[in-house]
Amino acid sequence: MTAGSVRVVSKRKGKGAVTADLDELVIDIDFSSGSVLGNRHRLSNYRDDDERSLRIAEFARDLDEDCERRGPMHAEIERIAALVKSGSRVALQCWCKPRACHGDGIAVRVAALAGVEVATPATLKGVQECQQFSFF
Repeated sequence: MTAGSVRVVSKRKGKGAVTADLDELVIDIDFSSGSVLGNRHRLSNYRDDDERSLRIAEFARDLDEDCERRGPMHAEIERIAALVKSGSRVALQCWCKPRACHGDGIAVRVAALAGVEVATPATLKGVQECQQFSFF
């Protein structure tokens, strides 16, 4: 059986948005949707890259602690990794993409457990390079 893939895509639509393909299983990792993998550390200014880095680092600490105690985030990552291992193409969906996102760290953990690399435009057959995307 061929392993699947995992990547982070945008919930936004429009020119340049990195969105899920039709054959990908979309898993929402946005806090506002109630996802256990959502980042509870909110951005006050989405254009501030320093604040974005800080919020991602805060989430990473939360995730590390959760994984150490094998909490609910860890269980969800294991569930997603099993899907990827069984051949599913998974798209983790958040508002942040294509900018840096807490989902990038989640994708790395899922990929490591599933024994695959995080899918990028260069590794996805038939997917063109992403264009820079402006939120507004």
